[in-house]
Amino acid sequence: MLDYFAHDEPRPAPFNAADLKPEHAKAIGAFLGERVKDLRAKHPSGSPEERAARTLKEAVGTRLDALNECFEDEEPETLQARTTAWNRLVFIVWP
Repeated sequence: MLDYFAHDEPRPAPFNAADLKPEHAKAIGAFLGERVKDLRAKHPSGSPEERAARTLKEAVGTRLDALNECFEDEEPETLQARTTAWNRLVFIVWP
Protein backbone atom coordinates (compact mmCIF):
# COMPACT_ATOMS: atom_id res chain seq x y z
CA MET A 1 0.00 0.00 0.00
CA LEU A 2 1.28 3.45 -0.85
CA ASP A 3 2.04 5.58 2.14
CA TYR A 4 0.19 8.89 2.24
CA PHE A 5 2.58 11.81 1.98
CA ALA A 6 2.05 13.25 5.46
CA HIS A 7 4.36 16.15 4.66
CA ASP A 8 2.05 17.37 1.89
CA GLU A 9 -0.81 18.41 4.13
CA PRO A 10 -1.30 18.55 7.89
CA ARG A 11 -3.65 16.03 9.44
CA PRO A 12 -6.79 17.53 11.01
CA ALA A 13 -6.06 18.88 14.47
CA PRO A 14 -7.64 17.06 17.43
CA PHE A 15 -9.21 20.37 18.52
CA ASN A 16 -11.15 23.24 17.03
CA ALA A 17 -10.74 27.01 16.96
CA ALA A 18 -12.52 27.48 20.28
CA ASP A 19 -9.79 25.35 21.90
CA LEU A 20 -6.94 27.49 20.57
CA LYS A 21 -5.35 29.78 23.12
CA PRO A 22 -2.73 32.53 22.90
CA GLU A 23 -0.31 30.08 24.50
CA HIS A 24 -0.48 27.89 21.39
CA ALA A 25 0.58 30.79 19.17
CA LYS A 26 3.32 31.70 21.63
CA ALA A 27 4.62 28.11 21.69
CA ILE A 28 4.83 27.92 17.90
CA GLY A 29 6.58 31.29 17.80
CA ALA A 30 9.10 30.22 20.45
CA PHE A 31 9.79 26.87 18.78
CA LEU A 32 10.33 28.38 15.37
CA GLY A 33 12.28 31.31 16.80
CA GLU A 34 14.83 28.90 18.25
CA ARG A 35 15.15 26.98 14.98
CA VAL A 36 15.64 30.20 13.01
CA LYS A 37 18.18 31.47 15.55
CA ASP A 38 20.16 28.23 15.22
CA LEU A 39 20.03 28.35 11.42
CA ARG A 40 21.10 31.99 11.26
CA ALA A 41 24.00 31.30 13.64
CA LYS A 42 25.31 28.55 11.33
CA HIS A 43 25.37 30.71 8.20
CA PRO A 44 27.01 34.02 7.41
CA SER A 45 24.88 37.15 7.32
CA GLY A 46 23.50 37.70 3.85
CA SER A 47 23.98 34.09 2.74
CA PRO A 48 21.03 32.42 1.01
CA GLU A 49 20.43 30.22 4.07
CA GLU A 50 20.48 33.14 6.49
CA ARG A 51 18.17 35.14 4.25
CA ALA A 52 15.77 32.17 3.97
CA ALA A 53 15.72 31.89 7.76
CA ARG A 54 14.95 35.60 8.06
CA THR A 55 12.18 35.26 5.49
CA LEU A 56 10.63 32.35 7.38
CA LYS A 57 10.78 34.32 10.62
CA GLU A 58 8.99 37.28 9.00
CA ALA A 59 6.36 35.11 7.30
CA VAL A 60 5.55 33.27 10.51
CA GLY A 61 5.63 36.49 12.51
CA THR A 62 3.03 38.02 10.23
CA ARG A 63 0.78 34.97 10.57
CA LEU A 64 1.26 34.91 14.35
CA ASP A 65 0.24 38.56 14.54
CA ALA A 66 -2.92 37.77 12.58
CA LEU A 67 -3.71 34.83 14.86
CA ASN A 68 -3.11 36.84 18.02
CA GLU A 69 -5.70 39.38 16.86
CA CYS A 70 -8.36 36.64 16.99
CA PHE A 71 -8.49 35.96 20.72
CA GLU A 72 -10.62 38.91 21.89
CA ASP A 73 -13.89 36.97 22.08
CA GLU A 74 -15.65 33.76 21.12
CA GLU A 75 -18.08 35.18 18.57
CA PRO A 76 -18.65 33.04 15.45
CA GLU A 77 -16.88 35.59 13.23
CA THR A 78 -13.88 35.64 15.57
CA LEU A 79 -13.75 31.85 15.68
CA GLN A 80 -13.83 31.71 11.89
CA ALA A 81 -11.05 34.29 11.68
CA ARG A 82 -9.07 32.31 14.27
CA THR A 83 -9.48 29.11 12.27
CA THR A 84 -8.36 30.85 9.08
CA ALA A 85 -5.36 32.45 10.80
CA TRP A 86 -4.39 29.14 12.41
CA ASN A 87 -4.63 27.25 9.12
CA ARG A 88 -2.47 29.81 7.34
CA LEU A 89 0.13 29.59 10.09
CA VAL A 90 0.13 25.79 10.13
CA PHE A 91 0.69 25.54 6.38
CA ILE A 92 3.85 27.65 6.76
CA VAL A 93 5.32 25.77 9.72
CA TRP A 94 4.08 22.26 8.86
CA PRO A 95 7.15 21.15 6.87
